[in-house]
Amino acid sequence: MASFMPFTNNNLDIFMCVLRPTVAIVDDLLDTLKHFSFFTERLGCIHSSIFKSLHGNMIIWYGAWIKRSIGNKELLHEALFSALMSLHSMAVLVDHDFMVAYGGEARDGFPAAKFSTGDTICFSSTHLLSNTKMKEQDFVHKCFSMFQSYFLKLDGTVAGVCLKCTSRPLMINFYVWKNLQSCYSFLLNNNHREALQNWFGGATVFIKYDLFKVVYVSADNVSSFQYYPPHKLLENQVSKILDTSLCRVSITLLWLDMWNNVILPEKYPRLYVVKDRSTMDNAFTLTNSFYKLKMKPTTTTTTTIHH
Repeated sequence: MASFMPFTNNNLDIFMCVLRPTVAIVDDLLDTLKHFSFFTERLGCIHSSIFKSLHGNMIIWYGAWIKRSIGNKELLHEALFSALMSLHSMAVLVDHDFMVAYGGEARDGFPAAKFSTGDTICFSSTHLLSNTKMKEQDFVHKCFSMFQSYFLKLDGTVAGVCLKCTSRPLMINFYVWKNLQSCYSFLLNNNHREALQNWFGGATVFIKYDLFKVVYVSADNVSSFQYYPPHKLLENQVSKILDTSLCRVSITLLWLDMWNNVILPEKYPRLYVVKDRSTMDNAFTLTNSFYKLKMKPTTTTTTTIHH
């Protein structure tokens, strides 16, 4: 089954993190990140994917959430960062941030970039260096117009998305390719590199490319990898969240936002906040019921956790 990356920022929040493995068996980290994907579903992630570099030593995790308020997105970012840091024994967290989708193209007319396990994808990142006089907004417009101009010229592309980092002047183009050979042909063409660099005139920019293989999407049949209890570090992370009053407040706000915006899948247990002011600060409920948008289940079996 396919995953997708939206062309606009209207309905979904996009989060990406870059990891450099430090373990000898990289598949162990990949399996742990699959369980991390399950963990993020408890935070409202509607779909996620894992990309593995073909020539480097990098792994990218991608997730999408129903769009939420700025405050709740910050709380989500904190929860994700804390959980990712708990993987320090397996990988170095190189980068992480929410991204804004500026626009995209698909040759089949679909309003998102679709990709599946086994597909070849390419990331090109363009960074506006600090020693340049170009304004950031002009830089963003240049990058987007460059993406629109070049996409149709790239033989072998299936779809692409132009993304902006929310915390710094960094633009990322995400391309899905028909095959690896088509992507190599583009990357080895020096004329493309020179033309892209000249697009910015006298501005100082740094352009980097990397090839990845899609090794997992959350829609996959997860029986293809071995099940074992979720990574202990992630379990400990959840325990820490529930054990501190500050994190209780954060999760309360986060799950209130989920209650109002997210359709939760039926197949996994879910956490929701008891809607009772007297117990709001210290009670959470676990349930296996299916929740639809802005609808309570007619019957539930619940367990209240007291602190």
